[in-house]
Amino acid sequence: MINDRTDNLATQSAGAQTANRPESTVLAATIPPNIAADTATASPPLASNSANKKRAVWREKRIARLITLAAQKGSINNRDVRLALRVKQSTATEYLHELVNRGKLQMEGKGKATRYRI
Repeated sequence: MINDRTDNLATQSAGAQTANRPESTVLAATIPPNIAADTATASPPLASNSANKKRAVWREKRIARLITLAAQKGSINNRDVRLALRVKQSTATEYLHELVNRGKLQMEGKGKATRYRI
C-alpha cells in the first residue's frame, strides 16, 4: 500500500513537471517580438531621471566645496576630503581623480603622500 502511494505521487509529480514545460514555452512564444523589443529598450521612469539629476547637482556642490577647500589650504589630500565631506576613502579618491581629470587639481606624489594642488 505504501509502495502504491509513492508510485502514484511520483507519477503525478513527473506529469506535473512535463505539463509545466510546454506551457512556459508556449507563453514565451506568444509574446510578439515588437513588444519584447519595446520592453527591453524602454526608458526608465521619470522619477529615476529626476533622482539622477538631484544626485548630479549634489555631486557638483560637493566638488565645488573641495575646490574651495583646496584654494583655502593650498593643497588637500584624501584625508581632508574624507573629513570635509564625511565619505569613505574610495569615494574621496573618486572625487579627487575627477577634479584631476577636469584639470582643476594637479596630483603630486604617490601613495599616502599624494597631495592635490590647484
